[in-house]
Amino acid sequence: MIIFVFGMPRSGKTTYIKEHFPDFKHIDVFRFQKDLPPGCSQEEREVQMMTEYEACKQALIDAIKTNENVVLEHTLLKAIRRTMYIEAVRDSTDQKIIAYVFNPDIETILRINGKEDSSNARERVEQEKSILEIPVAGDDFTEVHIITEPELPDLSEYTYSESDDRYHNRKDHAKTVILPAKITELKHDFYDWSKVENFHVDAGNKHYSDIDGVLFNATGTILYKYPEGRNLTYYTVPEGVTIIKHNAFADYKGMFARFAETQVCGGRIITLAKSLEIIEDCAFCSSNNRICSILVHEDNPNFTSDGCVLFDKTMETLICCPSAYTLDSYSVPDNVKTIKREGFSGCVNLKHVTLPPGLSYIGSHAFEECVNLLEIDIPGTVKIISPFSFSYCFKLTNVTLNEGTESIEKAAFAMCNFIKNMIIPRSVVSIEKTAISAPPSLTIHCYEDSYAHAFAQEENISFSLIGDTLPGFNTENDTMPGLLRIENESLNEQLMGNPEIAELLEKIAGMAGPLIIGEKEETRNDIFQN
Repeated sequence: MIIFVFGMPRSGKTTYIKEHFPDFKHIDVFRFQKDLPPGCSQEEREVQMMTEYEACKQALIDAIKTNENVVLEHTLLKAIRRTMYIEAVRDSTDQKIIAYVFNPDIETILRINGKEDSSNARERVEQEKSILEIPVAGDDFTEVHIITEPELPDLSEYTYSESDDRYHNRKDHAKTVILPAKITELKHDFYDWSKVENFHVDAGNKHYSDIDGVLFNATGTILYKYPEGRNLTYYTVPEGVTIIKHNAFADYKGMFARFAETQVCGGRIITLAKSLEIIEDCAFCSSNNRICSILVHEDNPNFTSDGCVLFDKTMETLICCPSAYTLDSYSVPDNVKTIKREGFSGCVNLKHVTLPPGLSYIGSHAFEECVNLLEIDIPGTVKIISPFSFSYCFKLTNVTLNEGTESIEKAAFAMCNFIKNMIIPRSVVSIEKTAISAPPSLTIHCYEDSYAHAFAQEENISFSLIGDTLPGFNTENDTMPGLLRIENESLNEQLMGNPEIAELLEKIAGMAGPLIIGEKEETRNDIFQN
């Protein structure tokens, strides 16, 4: 028997097949899909899709040749996409093809995926439903069954399997994750399983254990995952734990968390054990504003805390400023040399961060999604501005790089859409093409014939050549992008005495709002009228 199960994506097809056709050879196009690198053209995507379809078709043909009962799972919204599979069956066998077409209403699909409140998900489902072409029984399919109310099991419990392709479908539903005794290796770290409140490991498992619903290795020395959906305010890492794994306390509300306005929230307070020796990268990364303070046992020989922010014992390496840090400014201690990867990532409350003069390294993604950060002055002792280090800092207005910095890596300032002034010194000799988002407001302040000067010209970015002294730009503490204070006295005099000030202002600030000159606030119209 040949069964085609197709229709709306994420509508319960896989679950239906497992329930109704458990003994059939299950061929799922998803298993042939591969991720494409960013920036692929539509033509490249079409080529990849057809390669996947061909691989799926060949698997279907091979199964038919062995006289197996086969169920093909696909989306195949458009009739033309089904043709190649129907022809493959016709060329291989005279068996009948029965179709099960999944077409639940929009609300059901959203409920299945836990996306009832997502406007983006709703728009996507509406678009998919608009292009679904439902077949009728005839030449192509002997029978056609329309499934509008799929039978779904209780999704609040998920039993982990090393080969289970339902992993990504269950993350929006599961509240309890069960690890059977036979599990020997975790292929996933349960990052972004935002509703999970407990992990349970079956008795007899020799590799994993749970302590109060938190996932550990069998001996309790490695902490793998704290449940993202648990709402406890305080958690103390048990004594005896020596390693906290990557993403162990990380949680992720979704990419739109990065648009959050300033929040002051209670959050979690995590206390680290005396026995702890290793914290893997991104163990506490979050854009969900959950952890406000990381404390450390006073006798721990490897780590320490200033009451909120986590450091190594020497305080030369800043490991993590928790994303729900409640103040709007932070001064990195003078003896810090390194800010680890994602050290400040997702700290939506921060507007101002002061970096010490001896800082030598800022890790990738270190300030990513600090959506309210207004300005940054990076000392010249930081030779490389790492990839994505300030990406998605939407309100970042002024950036100062100092003599000594040599390279700006890919996407370092990506999606900084309100950036206005960037001072780049002569020492910079490399700027990746994607390093800086270049909104119309951006002016690069650079030296004549410098690398930055050539980069600005090549990328068609507005620039201003620096003379003997650097411009005196400083974003006002309580302003939004578009409000700029000019504090340099000589520049103030020039501006206030210049009747053609508008052109100069556009070049300095790409002005989108009022400008403060000395003590006087003037709008764009005021300046044009002066």
